[in-house]
Amino acid sequence: MSNNSNTNTSKLRRKNKKSTGKLSPKLSHHVVPLECVFYAEFDNELGPVVLYCAPEEYEATELLKQASDYVICPNPLCNKIVSVCVGAKKIVGFPLYIEDSKYGRNKLSFNFCFVFRRETDARPWYPLVRKLASTVYAMEIESEFLYKEASKTRLKKILIETRNQLNLQARCVLPLDNANMLSLKLFHILPDPSSVRDHDVPVRVRELGTSITSEWDLTLQQILPYVDGVRFVKRISLDAGVEVALVKHCVRQLLYYGCVSLVDIFQYSNIYTTGRRVNLLASNQEFGRQCVAYVTKRSMAKPLISKVFSLYCSMDPSTRLADFCLTHDTNSLHIDDRRFVTFGLIHGLIRRVHEYPIYLPSNDTSNLNNNNNNYNNNNNNIYGGNLYGSSYNDNHNNNINTNSNTSSNKNNSQSDKIKIEALKTLADGTRSIDEICVELLCSRKYLNNLLKNNLKVLLLPDKKNSSNDPQGFVVQK
Repeated sequence: MSNNSNTNTSKLRRKNKKSTGKLSPKLSHHVVPLECVFYAEFDNELGPVVLYCAPEEYEATELLKQASDYVICPNPLCNKIVSVCVGAKKIVGFPLYIEDSKYGRNKLSFNFCFVFRRETDARPWYPLVRKLASTVYAMEIESEFLYKEASKTRLKKILIETRNQLNLQARCVLPLDNANMLSLKLFHILPDPSSVRDHDVPVRVRELGTSITSEWDLTLQQILPYVDGVRFVKRISLDAGVEVALVKHCVRQLLYYGCVSLVDIFQYSNIYTTGRRVNLLASNQEFGRQCVAYVTKRSMAKPLISKVFSLYCSMDPSTRLADFCLTHDTNSLHIDDRRFVTFGLIHGLIRRVHEYPIYLPSNDTSNLNNNNNNYNNNNNNIYGGNLYGSSYNDNHNNNINTNSNTSSNKNNSQSDKIKIEALKTLADGTRSIDEICVELLCSRKYLNNLLKNNLKVLLLPDKKNSSNDPQGFVVQK
């Protein structure tokens, strides 16, 4: 075993020698080559000078001449990350100084700088150059590492090894002396996560059970048991006893590290349509097998990939999910409807078609008088029967607490009036039905009944025509 290990190690070393300055394929997707690392300090006679540079042939002195005021900086700029562009290059440094009578002019000013191409996003490298400079600063305070020429000359080898290891492995572990070691690691900066809303449902896409320790944030530990792919953010807040703002912050952290994805509240009254990435099921067999394994009910025979692909392609914005499941008999195919929708939303195979109600006061209805003949005068068309129709069962009572089963209940008439007044504010065309239901903590069925029995509802089709009803809620599809 030891011979094989040594052989593999020697092969790796030979490979690295051939590719000095280049990235290994494993790291090339996020690591940008570090062109140069140099150490500069203020000389009492020559001014700012580059003493050590890796690689040695790099034109670091020319760069310093053009940016000397930002490499050896005045005191107000010291102990801060300073990034400056010089021509086609970008210099990132962490200038420092030490005041002591043993130095010329009672002060030592120095800097460790990384050099990149101008277009490079150098932010991931900021902590590395700060740690390198701060480590040497501490060594100078403790043992006069820079003051003594014998130890100072070791910087040449340190800079060469630092650059080579960071470029090849995105990390660096180097002994600096008998008591100090330099340990650097480059971390890729992830994009900021999307905003989290009260009605978003976080779904785990990574297993977190074994990685949760007592060192985790206490609030995060408290809400994780409720992140089950069913509860929405506000429901998690109520069930876990944590403020909504804190829950949103924790969910955003999980989003940032790719632990969860956000989907809509699952309801059989929802409408979905085919998404742009549905072709992945046909073009990627492994992805198709993963999809089928996820959407199939446990211990049941799996449907064909082609059948699942056909189902996703059959979703259109004119059909409620309940009607879709009945028409295509997903139960006989052993498909879990919730998992079918969740997988499609996470991977972009389908997308949700939302509904946005708009309240129109009586003095703002002049634009509703066009094309009156496009609507019949019966109650179904005024209310929007095929939008709020009762041809399906509303099966999401586990997701949202229902405050009232029907708005005709006299005991709850006062509560209904309060919600109607709230609807006039919430229905501004920017909030979806889901968002309004969560804001009022009521189910869609309750909201539908409330609208049906107390207010007139107009249904806006794609042409955005409407009738001349005096006021009501207009729903845009």
